[in-house]
Amino acid sequence: MACLALPPNHPRFPSTPVLHAICAVGALFTPAVTSPPPLSFAEMSPEYIFTQRHRQKEDRPVTFAEVQAKFAKETAGKLEYLGMDLLQVLQTNILLSWYYWSHAGYVSSHQCCCKSNYGLLIHSDIDGLRFVNYACQTANLVLDHGISGIAISQLCTFFAFMCSSRSQRMPSVPYYSKSYRPVSVVPAAKSVVEDETRRNAFWFAYAMERQHGCSNAWALSLDDQDVTQLLPVRSDQFEQGVLVPPKERQWAHTPELLLNHTDGQVDPFILYIKACVLLSKVKTFNLRFRGTALCGG
Repeated sequence: MACLALPPNHPRFPSTPVLHAICAVGALFTPAVTSPPPLSFAEMSPEYIFTQRHRQKEDRPVTFAEVQAKFAKETAGKLEYLGMDLLQVLQTNILLSWYYWSHAGYVSSHQCCCKSNYGLLIHSDIDGLRFVNYACQTANLVLDHGISGIAISQLCTFFAFMCSSRSQRMPSVPYYSKSYRPVSVVPAAKSVVEDETRRNAFWFAYAMERQHGCSNAWALSLDDQDVTQLLPVRSDQFEQGVLVPPKERQWAHTPELLLNHTDGQVDPFILYIKACVLLSKVKTFNLRFRGTALCGG
């Protein structure tokens, strides 16, 4: 948000899709613009995911937020295929997922969640561009056959959480895999702030997928044991560009992560991420505990 204070021609000024996405989400919190009316569950089941069919029957103009969300998707798609501002494309899809989920747009929300999780691939060493095109096409087929929209996010996030790459880690942190190390499509971070911005984007996508996953009976996309990433730094350290070495931080797989808090590494965002990790563990336990009854456990 601090980048909004920069001149429009500054290289760090937010790109067009991010600005449109901010406007779409911001419309939720201001009376200055009209938001879409809430869905009437007396006319449709709360489990119904094809809400656009109901939208087409409504005799009302398109709202400001809907227009901004549409522009955000269009401009983000153009930048994505051009390979430009890829991190901001990821941030756009995270914001759009938040926007659509807030408006009960389950299909659009999970499509954006799918894209945001794919966006993490651009910071890893996996060529995900062709993968996400295939995944989104498959996801559309899944929806066309009436299967729950949560399958969309599950289609991508198996690979998405493999974002513990050299482009998302500090130079002092060794690469997780030694067997395959192709060139990343995203250049190395030029500053601590840029490096932590990429890491924060990962955690926002993680938190979003975990919270969405707890609203249904589906398994989560990837086991927490397969997530290898440093936790975020404090907000003041992030804003000042302070380099915090890994030995002074916690990893997602640190033992007793939820019970122990590193000195000097506690703030609301870090605790929020830990809360999402706890949510994930409870969700996983409940699913697997019930599953043992089917195998005589």
